[in-house]
Amino acid sequence: MPWITLAVFFFLVGVYLEFPSDPWQHLTRLNEWNWVELVTEHSTWKKSSYFLAYSFLGNSSPPQTQLYLFDLYYAFCCLLLSWQYFRLGLAIGLSERSAFFFVLLQALLLGNNGFGFYRYYGISSTIFAQIGAVAAIRILIEFGNNQLQHNRRTGSAVNFDAHLRPLLFKKLSILLLSLICLSVLIAFNHIQGLGIVCIAACAVLGWLVVVWNRRAIIGLVISGVLLSLATILWYPRHPLIDTVYQPAGWLSPWYGFNLLVPNSPAFESIIAVVGLSGLLSIFAALWLSRRNHVAAWLTLFPLVALCLPCFSLPLANALAAQNEHFAEGYIFVFNRMLFTIPTGLAIVVAFSDFDRRSMSLLPRPLASLSRGLKIRYWTALPFIRLILVLFVLIIAPVKGPVFNRLYHTIMVPPRDLSIRHVISSPMLLELSPPSLGARGDVPLEISLQSRAGLLATAGISYAMNATGLTQIRQARKWMTWPALTPPSLLIPRSRENLRNIPDDRVKFAPFTPVPALFSSGSTMGRLTHHWLPFEVALEHAGQPELFAPLARDQKQLRPPEVWLEWQAPVQGQSIAANGVGVALTKPGVEERGDLRKTILEPSLIAGQTFLLRPVMRTRDGNAWKLRLIVKGPDFSESYELIGRPDPLGGDVWVFADVIFNLNHPGNYQLELLASTLWPKEQYQVRYDLTIE
Repeated sequence: MPWITLAVFFFLVGVYLEFPSDPWQHLTRLNEWNWVELVTEHSTWKKSSYFLAYSFLGNSSPPQTQLYLFDLYYAFCCLLLSWQYFRLGLAIGLSERSAFFFVLLQALLLGNNGFGFYRYYGISSTIFAQIGAVAAIRILIEFGNNQLQHNRRTGSAVNFDAHLRPLLFKKLSILLLSLICLSVLIAFNHIQGLGIVCIAACAVLGWLVVVWNRRAIIGLVISGVLLSLATILWYPRHPLIDTVYQPAGWLSPWYGFNLLVPNSPAFESIIAVVGLSGLLSIFAALWLSRRNHVAAWLTLFPLVALCLPCFSLPLANALAAQNEHFAEGYIFVFNRMLFTIPTGLAIVVAFSDFDRRSMSLLPRPLASLSRGLKIRYWTALPFIRLILVLFVLIIAPVKGPVFNRLYHTIMVPPRDLSIRHVISSPMLLELSPPSLGARGDVPLEISLQSRAGLLATAGISYAMNATGLTQIRQARKWMTWPALTPPSLLIPRSRENLRNIPDDRVKFAPFTPVPALFSSGSTMGRLTHHWLPFEVALEHAGQPELFAPLARDQKQLRPPEVWLEWQAPVQGQSIAANGVGVALTKPGVEERGDLRKTILEPSLIAGQTFLLRPVMRTRDGNAWKLRLIVKGPDFSESYELIGRPDPLGGDVWVFADVIFNLNHPGNYQLELLASTLWPKEQYQVRYDLTIE
């Protein structure tokens, strides 16, 4: 019954979709498989759980039906993670009742900022990485417990008897195979899970070593100091570490994360994950550490590890390498390593210890009440404890530094703020073209042309694309904008680009205007400062300006530019062949002669490797297909590229690098065959190449 109740709870609150929160991006990745023909074309194809969800729910229609099914999928994923935490509780010696109480605590308290982990990552790849990480931690603890029990039975800390070696080897083999399989699961969902497993494995190893010999704690401290010194002296450091991270306060003078300075950004970052519940867990872990409990190691060691350069420097280097959109890179996500801490586990273990030791310490009023109602003490106390915990969760504030995540765990965003009024509108189905030709009866070019002809504001387009029914190129989510066109420039540029687009090539997709929105703003936006509270209203703004009639200068699209770039083996640099920047005047074949006119070496020798780059550029959003064909003595090969059209015009580029080995001397012919969508025309460019 407790598990059924938990499953119903997860299903009733459902998938958290409040624009522009990250779950919208997770939904977009799930449905992105509708748009690609090759696995590697997907933006996050290495995160396998998105394809898992697509396999079950990708073809569900209409979108509101798919969202209902995603609520079931979300509940299933949350139950999987809860079950692993339940087994983790059992592995460290908790009773089933206490283990389930731990499951409830971490389901309500685990998260980052004001967001609950389950609610925010329920349909993402992160939850599967966490499932694998918790399972790996549990397996390590179970293996350690088995070895400790064996050692107690044999009366020795380490036993290398010959007749026991095959059994030990078998256990180690099973452990290693399990960890390898779980590591593959984690790596193909979210790489942060591997860091969590590494930190937890060190914690479990430290626990076992101290169980074996309490004095070994001194050796562990010395080993940590020596490893940290070696890391500081010899580990290569990214330039951002000394120029940005240390001056900004992320790293301490010894290159550990600056967790001990309350006004540092690193301290604020860990408080966002730990919160008040985590601080209580830390105090409970400190109390448990006096008897070397594994729950204390799992709670305290992640904080210690982030202060040690042997952990912090490699992590900071990896995050600095992802410095694409933010001036300080992704250093702020180092706090995700604190997901190693099993939130509330130390508290539950401490409660269990109190239950065992406090029979004589029960307050007299509670003892009298227990006897009067004929309720056993062991039955009454967990119930009282549960009521007290729920009371604290109800009255504790959501904002920092407490970060009570109960509100986010149970909230259901209004339909207008979640933009469900867009994806549940009949208008979306009217605007949506059939599926791609690779999986349907509609030719690919017709499907692409239909998808490219939809026009809406950036945020509304993002919501439409997330359903898998449209593919509007200008779709944007505010939290992805730092390196992209800001909204204040997007609509003017779009209108300028539309001046050369024929009227019959664009479909407008207007939705609810700002005055019709019921909600005044996002509560989670105000509480977390993660996005603008009025972001949804801004996404609806600008529709009248975008959809207003245009004074068009011309109705015909400009012809494309097609050329070939290549890398000669001697010079080792890219060379553009003749015809660059010259638009093709008419469909048909254009002979451009010898490809070698722009290079200096007298001859090209058979067996050399050539890097060829076919290029097509269209200035009105009209691009579709480009094919490179190489023909010669005993040689014929082709390579095809697909370019997605853009309804808002502008420049669309189609290009890729192709490597050829021309092993036979003779005369070769290189052809570029370019196909456009509107009007449907073909342009062909030919080059000659002589190989000696």
